[in-house]
Amino acid sequence: MDYLFIEKCKTELEKELLRERIFSVHADSKSFSLKFRKGFLNIYTGQPNALFFSDSGIAKEKNFRFKALEGIFIKSVKLPVIDRVIEIETVKILPSGKTETYYLIFELTGKNANVFLLDGERKIISTLREVKSSVRPLERNDTYTFPPQEKKEFHQLQFGEVTREGIEKNLHKFVTGISPLNAKEIAHLFEKLRSLEKAYKEFLKKHQLSNSAYLYYEEDKPKYMTTFLYQSLEGLRFKEFSKKLPYTECWKTYYLEKVEREELKSLKRKLLKDLEKRVEAL
Repeated sequence: MDYLFIEKCKTELEKELLRERIFSVHADSKSFSLKFRKGFLNIYTGQPNALFFSDSGIAKEKNFRFKALEGIFIKSVKLPVIDRVIEIETVKILPSGKTETYYLIFELTGKNANVFLLDGERKIISTLREVKSSVRPLERNDTYTFPPQEKKEFHQLQFGEVTREGIEKNLHKFVTGISPLNAKEIAHLFEKLRSLEKAYKEFLKKHQLSNSAYLYYEEDKPKYMTTFLYQSLEGLRFKEFSKKLPYTECWKTYYLEKVEREELKSLKRKLLKDLEKRVEAL
């Protein structure tokens, strides 16, 4: 999952959630689910992260720390920075007719993924995971700041002589919004176009024009999600998602096939160990 995939998901969130009301909030240590009229929006902050819609929430327990969200309406969905961060602005209508603003931040940044609830002044009310950071303030009542940005946009950089190998190994280290897998595909396009700028523009064009998501497999396990058909992944088995909400549906399939399967295996291993200990104790 990368920034470009989240960019496509953001459009689907807008389509499904704008002006919708949040009925309830459910959360546990890794999962966060919002109940709407049509179903649930789910966030998974474990490894790998996930975001998708479903008929039932993956988090079951109601969470009082996010209770302020109940009964409020979605005003906007934004990508505030070129990173794996989604910002949802919500509005609560008070009996007096006045309104209160709250912000919901989804940081889908791998092992540091988290959910933040902010007040109208963007101060942190609560978080899904309690964390401390030496890089930015993340505790209750701190003013929220986005994850630090160290990379730059493509047009802000100057490149000397480039090679396919160099693009594949290093481009994602310098260009914001580009992942290692994106860099691999850009390197593949560079081999044909012989220009990094042309390869980068062609890559973005393919991304922007695509209306389908792709889930690639290695050894029958879900491995990669892309926003268009990657030539650099030719030979790998894949599933195409092109119907309603293709990008969040792709992510849902990835979650169900990888995360839930792994958690089930882990639970089985734990139960077997517990059973072995009981047998030994007899």
